[in-house]
Amino acid sequence: MESRLLNQSTHHDRLIMRHILAQFKRILKELETITPNYYDGLVMQCLGGF
Repeated sequence: MESRLLNQSTHHDRLIMRHILAQFKRILKELETITPNYYDGLVMQCLGGF
């Protein structure tokens, strides 16, 4: 499904999708090592980033 979405979008959209997916993967990796309080701040930061 992910690759089909990427194929249908324009090159610019594809770059944005890749950037967002990469950010989520990085965030998930960070979540393994952080405290719940920091997690709340990280979520707010991400929502503000978009």
